[in-house]
Amino acid sequence: CFNGGTCQDGVNDYSCTCPPGYSGKNCSTPVSKCEHGPCHNGATCHERNNRYVCECARGYGGLNCQFLLPEPPQGAVVVDITEKYTEGQSSQFPWIAVCAGIILVLMLLLGCAAIVVCFRLKMQKRQHQPDACRSETETMNNLANCQREKDISISVIGA
Repeated sequence: CFNGGTCQDGVNDYSCTCPPGYSGKNCSTPVSKCEHGPCHNGATCHERNNRYVCECARGYGGLNCQFLLPEPPQGAVVVDITEKYTEGQSSQFPWIAVCAGIILVLMLLLGCAAIVVCFRLKMQKRQHQPDACRSETETMNNLANCQREKDISISVIGA
């Protein structure tokens, strides 16, 4: 068996199980890409470079000729390209989307700034609270020391 086919032994014979893309007694015949009729609407299928190409009937288009094309207009057609280009250019630019994107980015930046400010304020409050407690303790200790010094000076004077 060729092309990766699997051989099955039989009585005075053999058979091949062919991989996808091959057929025949020995799996030596490539399956035609046009075998299953991929082209539609009366198109002709042609094999080229191991793939298929559809030659569409008049009025049809697409890879498999599946689309009905509009009828071409009769007579001469005049199109003012300059007018179409400038008209299409101004109406197709997505101003609303651009402005909405800019506003969204600005709102995100403001939100981040507010979070940073709140976080820093909380950190400052936490740093000042222990200092306040320590200064109160120091004040009480100083008052106690003053009272002791006063008591000592009175006892020295009175003795």
